[in-house]
Amino acid sequence: DKTTSSPLMPKTPLKVSTTPRMVEPGLYELSACLTSQPKSAMAMIGIDLPSGFVATEDTHQLNPNAARIENPEQDKVNVYVDKDDFGCMKLRMEEVSKVDNLQDGLVHAYMYYEPENQDEGYITVPFDCGNN
Repeated sequence: DKTTSSPLMPKTPLKVSTTPRMVEPGLYELSACLTSQPKSAMAMIGIDLPSGFVATEDTHQLNPNAARIENPEQDKVNVYVDKDDFGCMKLRMEEVSKVDNLQDGLVHAYMYYEPENQDEGYITVPFDCGNN
């Protein structure tokens, strides 16, 4: 019984969706969700935060089922999730510096053992124009 895909059996591509929401001024919570059927053994989610933001130190507590989290307090975070824990992961990001030309963040995910099966989504943080 072989479970590997062949060119004749197309895989359902990995899909990423992102939803940031403001918790309080300068603090946002990001949900990054993965969907794929069939699921690979593991997925890697690379998160490049918007310019001027860093991940808060509670990344591990927000994602207790993550197999591994790298660089949880910087502007780049890598999260590894096992197939049974696919779904949404959460990350809080804090604004640490005001940036005039704010660049969107990027979430790039791929199946660890099928790197060609990948997707990405952008993190666009809504700002209140009155808070300059």
